Parts: sequence; C-alpha cells; structure tokens
Amino acid sequence: MCGIIGFLGKRPVLNTLVSALKNVEYRGYDSSGVAVIQNKKLVRYRAVGTLNQLIKILPDASQSLVGIGHTRWATHGAPEERNAHPQMSKGIAVIHNGIIENFSMLKSFLLKQGYRFESDTDTEVVAHLMHFYYHNNKSVHQVFFKILTELEGSFALAVLLEDYPNQIFFARKGISPLILGRGSQGVSLGSDALSLVGISEEISYVEESTWGILSLEDIHIFNEKQESQQLYFIPHPLGQESLGRGEFHHYMLKEMYEQPEIVLKEGTRPIVIPEALKDSSHITLVGCGSAFYAAWCGKYYLEQLAQRIVTLELASEFHYRNPMVQPGVTIAVSQSGETADTLKAIQYMEQKGQYTIGMVNMPYSSISRYVQYELLTRAGPEIGVASTKAFTAQLLCLLKISLTLMKEGEKKQHVLKGLQQLPMDMQKIFFKASQLQDIAQHLVHAKGIIYLGRGISYPIALEGALKISELSYIHGQGFAAGELKHGPLALIDGLTPVVVVAPMDQFFEKTVSNIYEVCAREGKVFVITDEAGATQLAGVPVQDIFVYPSPKAWELHPFLSVLSLQLIAYYTALHKGCSIDQPRNLAKSVTVE
Repeated sequence: MCGIIGFLGKRPVLNTLVSALKNVEYRGYDSSGVAVIQNKKLVRYRAVGTLNQLIKILPDASQSLVGIGHTRWATHGAPEERNAHPQMSKGIAVIHNGIIENFSMLKSFLLKQGYRFESDTDTEVVAHLMHFYYHNNKSVHQVFFKILTELEGSFALAVLLEDYPNQIFFARKGISPLILGRGSQGVSLGSDALSLVGISEEISYVEESTWGILSLEDIHIFNEKQESQQLYFIPHPLGQESLGRGEFHHYMLKEMYEQPEIVLKEGTRPIVIPEALKDSSHITLVGCGSAFYAAWCGKYYLEQLAQRIVTLELASEFHYRNPMVQPGVTIAVSQSGETADTLKAIQYMEQKGQYTIGMVNMPYSSISRYVQYELLTRAGPEIGVASTKAFTAQLLCLLKISLTLMKEGEKKQHVLKGLQQLPMDMQKIFFKASQLQDIAQHLVHAKGIIYLGRGISYPIALEGALKISELSYIHGQGFAAGELKHGPLALIDGLTPVVVVAPMDQFFEKTVSNIYEVCAREGKVFVITDEAGATQLAGVPVQDIFVYPSPKAWELHPFLSVLSLQLIAYYTALHKGCSIDQPRNLAKSVTVE
C-alpha cells in the first residue's frame, strides 16, 4: 500500500523523486519523505499530510544523483513525522512496504545491543538490524542474507548506504511487489508500473526472496543463497498520458466518463478462456472490496447463463479458514493484481490442486504472474482510490466469460445485442447528471444511508454503500431488500435516507413492496430504476427517482445502476468538500494482509 520509489541518474534526482512520488499518490498515504546522498552524507526530508507538505521543505537546489522516496500508509505508529519513511540508522536509510511480523522480538534484541528507537515503526527495526550486521563485518552480501532469513512477514525494501553513494540496494520477500526500471534518464525502482511512468522505458519485476544492487553501470540480483539471478526486462506498458486527468477536476470523474468507451471497446472483443474453465462444473470466485462485489455479480451471471456451480469467497477471510476445496477452477478478481489477501487465497487454492485464473487490470502484476491463466480487464490505469471503471470492466469480463460458457441460443443473442446498445445507454446517464446532483444534495447531511437491492442488484447496492462510505465518510450500509423485516427495518426513520436499486426485473414487485414498507415508516426513499420501472412507480410516495434507459436484458442493469450510484457518491463527496481521489485512510493497492 505504501509507495516506494528510488532513482539513480546522471543529473540531480530530487525533482525526479517528487515526480515519481506524485505517480504513487493514488495508492493512499498519510505522510511522505525522501532521502538523498549529498556530499557522501545521507540527508532526509519528511512531512505529514499531502505531498505538497514535503515539497515545501525540500531545498531549491540539490546536486544529489541518488535518492529514495516514500509515501506512507500508517500501520505501525500514527501518521507523525517521526514515523514517516525513510527510517535511518547511522549511515543507512530504509523505505519499506509491507509488514515485519517478528519486529517486536527483533526490537527487544536491538534494544539490548544499545540501539535507541525514535519511531513506532517496524521499518526502523530493519534499519537498525541492517546497521548491526553491517557494522560487524562491512559485508553487504551478509547483511541482506540476514535480512532475507531473519525478517518474517512480507516486505519490499529500498536502502541507501553512505558507504556506497552511487548505488541503491533493494530486497523483496513475500507478497509485497517491487519492480526495477531503466532508461535514458537512469535506473529506478518502484512499487508498481505506474510509479515508474515517465522515468523508465523498460521494467523488470523483482522475484520473491531476492535482493540486489542498482547502479548506473549494471543491476545485480541474488537469491537467499547468494546466487546471481537473471533479470528479464520488458517495455514499459504504460505511457505518460495514462496519468493525466485532462479537463476533468478529478481522476474519479474522468474514470467514470471512460466507462461507456470501455464497454464499447471490450464488449465486442472476443474473450479467450482456458479449457480448464470450459470443462469445470464448479467455479470459485475470490476478491476483496469492490472486486468482491463484482465477483458477486459474476456469480449470478455464471449460475444463470453458464449453468455452473459457483462458490463466492471473501479473500481476506478465505485462507484463514483452511476450507475444504472441491476440484474446479478459482478466478481471483483484483484491480491491481497486487491485493495481498487475494494472492494468498489463490496460493492456497493452487496448493489444493485448483486451476487458478487471475482477472486483473494490470498486466505482469503479482497475481497475473502467479496464476496459471491471466484474464485482463483492460480498463486502463485507475488513479482514483475508489474503484469505478475497474469495477465495470470486471463486471464486463465476468459477463463475457458467462456468455462464452453459455449454450448458443436466442437468449445468448439477446444479451449480446443488448451489450452493443449498452455504451449508448450509459452515456445517457451523464446527460442527466444534474438529477443525481439533486439526490446528492439530499444525502449530504445524512449521518447514515441505507442501500437496498434484490438479486443481482443486492451486490450493486453493497457497492453503492461502499462508494458513499469511501468518498463522503457517511456511513453507508447495504442490505438484501428481502431482509428488511428481519432487522434493518428498525433503522428506518425520517432522518436516514434509503437508496433502493429497483430495476424492472423478476424481483421488481417484491422490491416495490419494500419501498412501501419504508415509506410507511416515514423513510425518505430514493429509487434508482429504469424507464419501465419508473412507469410502475408512478404514485409511490418516494422522495426522488433517477431513471436510466431500460436495457435489453436483466444482465445489463448492473452497469447502469452502478454508474448512477457512483455519480451520487461523487457528487455527495463534492458537496461535502471531501478529498475525492484520495479519501482519508484508504489505499488503492492493498498489498498487506
């Protein structure tokens, strides 16, 4: 989740470090810092808050040719300057993404050796431990051998040593990602491909349990046994244009507006699936957050269209259960391809003999490199922390898989024809965005908002509740509409808005009954429905109705209803003055458990 950047160039690197740190702002952070070697001495700058706070304290002129930078998402220790990275120990500076699970034991050992700690972080333990071993024998190889063998958990490290002013050291263990870059400007390392956009032409993914040395002359990498390893570079898959937001005020708004184009382009692209998936009668879907809700919708698609038995699993809970596993296929859904819990889940399933598929947006990510088959959603880089276009691309990919597995017939052709019309229907929602702004005005002062849905609209309601919580910091909670009388009805009053996802589908009449129940208890109801549903709702005493075009098939309702909910969350956060692209406390890529 933390952002890591390191750069070694032929010219001063401070501006390059700042530019690269801006690339990783989307990962979520609460503090930032850089360390450079100036006149053979380590110099460190750190600040709490946005990257602008760090920029204010950086020197106007610096001749340093090597440096590391970090954006921190707090785990060990509060968001305070003393806990920001880099952490240092007598000529050593360390930045870190991940968790050191045995840091308490190592800290006790280091305290007995006379080391004093200034922070609450597990990263400072790494810095002092490195100094302890380096001070004893001055062997970098021995230091990193000890680091890889003694540190438990998952980590990606970038390290500066005063004794080596023209090198950056790095190490990776577990599921924390790290990539290397090279180009005409110099050599670099970062958390992901986006972090190195604009400063590298080629990238290489660092494998697990390795460490290495980055210099202008060469890059060396070693495994735990100190054996030299081969690096494989590929052209950087992303360009500078992928990070711009154009005329839009926020990345999230831009990414929502890109969704019709994604459906238009990818909806007609043939999808190639492995034979193992075609032959399997049982499919397990795993994911976290929005990816889990997309997988939930995929469960409906695969069951109803492809007639498969589908198990849905929340990845952050799954592998801790040591569950029984049936023969079949596991599809891991992840926007970043780096989600730690999802990676753990597919590692577990692979060990149990399952065929694993990674449905990811980022090629060459950790999940895509681990699984037996990769399915790219091709949404393009998503910078806004709250997922929008990546969610829609996952929905589309799951629908296409289901249609591919489906028997030929009139129903299949009906859905495919509807898919061709869908981008235009989505585009029409933007023409009516002012109506969604009006709904947002009603929600902006709420303390909590309830979301209801049935069938495939239930996970869409959950996704809508998640979006309002992420962006506006209003407590949103989704319920299955059929569960209303089993408890949630007690929450209904005149102060708690209720957003109901009620498309004209086989559940519509039941959902309308729930709307009447809420209205009878003075609940303020806002309905998201299609043209056919709106006709049937005439005379129902709701607060407001947003109407999107009626699609040709029930399978397409989620694309239109979720876009409507995304826009409501966006405008609610906008009215409240919240940080839309970088909501507080959240990270885009959750690379720790």
